[in-house]
Amino acid sequence: GDIELCDDNSFTGFPPFLSISKVEIRACGYARVGGEKIILRPVFGGTTDGDNYNFTLSRSANWSQWFDITNDSSGPGRNNWTLSDINNLDCDVEAVYGSGGFPFVVYCSKVELRVSS
Repeated sequence: GDIELCDDNSFTGFPPFLSISKVEIRACGYARVGGEKIILRPVFGGTTDGDNYNFTLSRSANWSQWFDITNDSSGPGRNNWTLSDINNLDCDVEAVYGSGGFPFVVYCSKVELRVSS
């Protein structure tokens, strides 16, 4: 499938005295037939791929669940996230073939990032 790199985010940051305790991502999308998947893969520091987070699509647009990437195997780890880690966080969005036949069509309209203190 196709892989698109989301290489910018609009995170504006926390006040400097707050620590980051949780980082999550999710996506909104749908498929022409349904059953196809979107894989969200955080990319840390612009170069290091994280774990895959799978979202099975239906024929109508909907949001995935929030995927907790705080302890991703390639990430900075719980209680070690900094504002720089958030600002340098990218995300691969990969379309994955399901059982709907070719050509398969996957739409992803938005990827969101949620940061908690």
